[in-house]
Amino acid sequence: SEKVRKVIKVLEVTKSTYFPAFNRLCKEVAQARMEANDNVVYLQTIDPFISKLGNESFAEVSSVFKPLMHTILLIWKNSKFYNT
Repeated sequence: SEKVRKVIKVLEVTKSTYFPAFNRLCKEVAQARMEANDNVVYLQTIDPFISKLGNESFAEVSSVFKPLMHTILLIWKNSKFYNT
């Protein structure tokens, strides 16, 4: 955000001893946010299958497993973070 950038700039200009740690922390937060956003995109694809698992009878659940496992495989192959 703009407020965080201002704080970083002030710390940098004043040569604060907190600048390196705060700057590193901001980069880690940005990286974690990027990872979380990517995870949400992929996890939304399995939501319909998970909902069916909770709402169907046990006999009808078996039809959900194959597409669910296929989707999990695709997530693992294509996600930047779930395959590491």
